[in-house]
Amino acid sequence: SAAGLGLQLTDQVAATSHHWVFDQWTEDFLKKKYMAFTPDGRMQSMALYYDPEIEHLQSPSALMGLAPCWYMIPQNRPLATLMYEAAVGMLGWNNPNFPVLRPPDLRFLTMGLVLAQELGDATTSARLRERVEEWCEPRFFGSDDGEFGFWFELGEEFPRGQMSAFLMLGELVEEGSWWRLFNEPNLGKLREPMVVGVDYPKIALSRAYNDDGALHFTTHAETASHRGQATTFRVEQLPSSNVTVRRDGAPYGRWRPFGDGVIEIDSEIEQHDFEVITGLESSQAPRASSPATASAGVGAGPAVRNSADLATNAVRDAGLLIVSGAGTCPCCV
Repeated sequence: SAAGLGLQLTDQVAATSHHWVFDQWTEDFLKKKYMAFTPDGRMQSMALYYDPEIEHLQSPSALMGLAPCWYMIPQNRPLATLMYEAAVGMLGWNNPNFPVLRPPDLRFLTMGLVLAQELGDATTSARLRERVEEWCEPRFFGSDDGEFGFWFELGEEFPRGQMSAFLMLGELVEEGSWWRLFNEPNLGKLREPMVVGVDYPKIALSRAYNDDGALHFTTHAETASHRGQATTFRVEQLPSSNVTVRRDGAPYGRWRPFGDGVIEIDSEIEQHDFEVITGLESSQAPRASSPATASAGVGAGPAVRNSADLATNAVRDAGLLIVSGAGTCPCCV
């Protein structure tokens, strides 16, 4: 499922045609060997592993459908929905008349919450969020309480990175947003003005987008001990260096041209709202769409590149969630 999603993203950004292999495998092998269905088409069970030498399925269960479901949603949403509904129905998560029982592994609970939000299942989402707050131990930590994670009642000194990263999607995902990242990527924004050279992890950006003829971004101290120190970053891909810069709503003069279509800005490591007024119309204006209304477009995304650049600009749209640990590897579930 993860490899297929990589093929789909490659086709989107490189105008290739490779994903048909995964589609064919899904129809000819996945449904026939890994999955079992009722006569009316509902999924009964799924196995994560299949041994063709001895025709053996490992632990087939409706619950197992949650593991690859996140990767499957952008590729085959109807099939992913069957996986989700089978698991949720078996566990009774969508039935207010039954208590939410604790699964043997809390990762299934977190997957259920994020999937419910992506698929628009408000009842399940609300019920699981209550249990996440109770069982997954969300809290701040670190010398200045500048870090945040989930402890999952494991009794460990620090939170698990992959598990916490996936659960953070519960604060981000809205109905259809994961599907849109792979089916309606806003590649036009990659040619628009963007912030680069940010001295992370001393300073970070909480937002960065182009709209109304300006690049808007907000800085903040990522590490509290560096607050107030001097910092410098750049804005690239400007139509020219003849722009206007504003900070916190007022004209700002601590910047200079730094080459063709590039400016360099001096500031402090602190929370500030910046505007670099370019006059350019943007492809990043917020739009609402869902898989059912695919022509509506995609929402705004970040126009930022920290000092540790992503490998390629082309995957930033989907990488927003992937590189943060959004996808839990099925073999780690």
